[in-house]
Amino acid sequence: MEDLNTNNNPETNQPTQEPLNKQPVEPITYNTPVQRKKPNIFLATIGVTIVVLAFVYLLAAYVFSMWPFVEKSESETIHDIIMEIQKAEETSEEPEIALEPEEAEEKKKPKLPALPVIDESTDETSEYSVIGEFIDGIARVETAEGNIKYINESYEVIFDKCLLNGDFFNEGKAAVKDCDDNAYHIDVNGERIYQNNFEKVSDFSENLAAVQKDGNWFYIDEGGNRAFDGNFSYAGPFKDGEAQVTSFDGKSQKINTQGKILGNEYLSICPEYEGIRCAVDLSGKQLHIDKNDNPIYEQRYQIARSFSNGRAAVKDFDGNEFHIDTNGNRVYEKNYDEVKDYSEERAVVKEGYGKMYHIDLNGNRLYEKNYDNVTSFKDGAAVVDEGRGGKQYHIGLNGERLYDQSYQTARSFNDGYAAVRLVQQNERWIYIDKEGNPINDQEYVDADDFQNGKAQVAQSEIGSYDIFHIDTDGNRID
Repeated sequence: MEDLNTNNNPETNQPTQEPLNKQPVEPITYNTPVQRKKPNIFLATIGVTIVVLAFVYLLAAYVFSMWPFVEKSESETIHDIIMEIQKAEETSEEPEIALEPEEAEEKKKPKLPALPVIDESTDETSEYSVIGEFIDGIARVETAEGNIKYINESYEVIFDKCLLNGDFFNEGKAAVKDCDDNAYHIDVNGERIYQNNFEKVSDFSENLAAVQKDGNWFYIDEGGNRAFDGNFSYAGPFKDGEAQVTSFDGKSQKINTQGKILGNEYLSICPEYEGIRCAVDLSGKQLHIDKNDNPIYEQRYQIARSFSNGRAAVKDFDGNEFHIDTNGNRVYEKNYDEVKDYSEERAVVKEGYGKMYHIDLNGNRLYEKNYDNVTSFKDGAAVVDEGRGGKQYHIGLNGERLYDQSYQTARSFNDGYAAVRLVQQNERWIYIDKEGNPINDQEYVDADDFQNGKAQVAQSEIGSYDIFHIDTDGNRID
């Protein structure tokens, strides 16, 4: 039996007998350093190399897996997407149905857009490769051989003549060109609407069509007759009574349905008023013309402005200004240094320095007072300036003063209110009604006119500048 108190000597590996009265043993300290096993550098290097190669391999595999998407063009990518969609449609789970060989082959073909209007199952349409939309009850079709035909809604051919070209129906007519190289128009019954033949024809527009013969383009009516004189190198369709044409010298112009060249006699034309426009002729003189570009009078002016309230302001070559009516007649005999357009049946006139006032439609003076400056009437009021600084205010339609106050600046009324600038050092703005009452107790460093019930204003304090809107009650709304 082994003695539990027996230990082995670490140097001899022989058992040693300890004394029975055993004392605590102090730990043994060795002066010789502990010998550790050196790492194998070669094996470590191989391990690191394997890890790096594995990472490179995985990275390269990822890059090459993405390579088709990088290299493919947009069209190729779209094509692949379409093919995937088609493949998904073909492989979608549907009840298996036994197909005839012809049907199976047809199912494999790519799907084409449905032809407009026509029922594809109709036997009558099977011979056509292209079927157009029905217009005026007629559809333009093309056969597999490339021939053009016209069919009605019963799929009956209405015009069986060999055609090289044919347009869709427009205004009940179609431009066609047959295999004999003759161009003309047919109606919805397939009948020629005239017997003349042309080299080229275009669609009818506003009952006229441009056609070409002997290299010249011109216009015909529905009977095939020349509508008016004039040959062009190009002739466009009519719209709103006008068509664009090009002469053989390359000049582009507009003509009306009578063949008259528009804008050729005038350098510029102003907006129309009741069929009358002001214009400048080639000599630089001004006048008024009707909607057919005919002068409404013989007189020419240095200035001729647009009509308003049936009156137009003009200036003759002697420097006199006055108003004329829509017949070109003077409204009154008096000449002025300056006249403005009529507004609310009243016009501003100037008769020398510091003598401005308003006249009525017949040229009668509305009031006796003269002003340094006046504005046209708007919203039933006009701004007048007495010219002594801080003397602007509003007058009514008969020249009466609307309120007692005067302002540094007064602007026209809009939506029943006007912005006015106070006569004081800070020159702040307020809004007043036609009785001169402020709409609130606020003053603004800037104030716009009211539009649609609101006005933009600005208030400024030290270090701040606030821009916002108010309503016609003076309340802030944003």
